[in-house]
Amino acid sequence: IYDFDVDALKTHPLWSMLTYNGPGNPDTSDHRAQVYAKYGPAPAGEQLDEFPYASTVQGGIPGSLGDAVGRAVPAIQNAAQGGLLLVFYRYSLSGRPDTFLVVPIPL
Repeated sequence: IYDFDVDALKTHPLWSMLTYNGPGNPDTSDHRAQVYAKYGPAPAGEQLDEFPYASTVQGGIPGSLGDAVGRAVPAIQNAAQGGLLLVFYRYSLSGRPDTFLVVPIPL
């Protein structure tokens, strides 16, 4: 997932600043479905990851800063990354819509 995020940021540097949609925002599901329609489904044992994240204003197709991209990634990595992102939203953004800086860190 790290490589995917870095590649996406190389082609779209403005994606380094994203805005969380907030909890329960229907745009998140819409963004995920838009990316899945273009890039999915993922092979067995993998999941479709999207960048910018579906949970952000910039996610989806069409995205506000360009169409989001998708790539099949190992399911366990995607689950771990998604869990970490939810924790970040809850504790760093207090669960509220807000803008944040994306800094990929290899795990």
